[in-house]
Amino acid sequence: MSEWTLYPDMKAVELPHKAGEVFKEVTNKIRGATYMPVLLCARREVSDGTNYMFYCKQTLATFDPDGHLIQMVIHKPNAGEAVVVGIKRLL
Repeated sequence: MSEWTLYPDMKAVELPHKAGEVFKEVTNKIRGATYMPVLLCARREVSDGTNYMFYCKQTLATFDPDGHLIQMVIHKPNAGEAVVVGIKRLL
């Protein structure tokens, strides 16, 4: 049996304004990989801010770039900078 292969023509999803700002704020600081959002899965209000869950195409910055589908959870506090609280590889 062969492995899953990511669809080569996968397109980025247009994110709602606030979620898009949070995603860019975090991913622009990450080195060693790029992230393309393909789905905004969920949002959860918590006591000190908002959590966002995205599915993304992750491309590692290697000699032979490797692509993965990942789940990324970002926390945006009411005051302060957004942070990644989890990245989980799906494919």
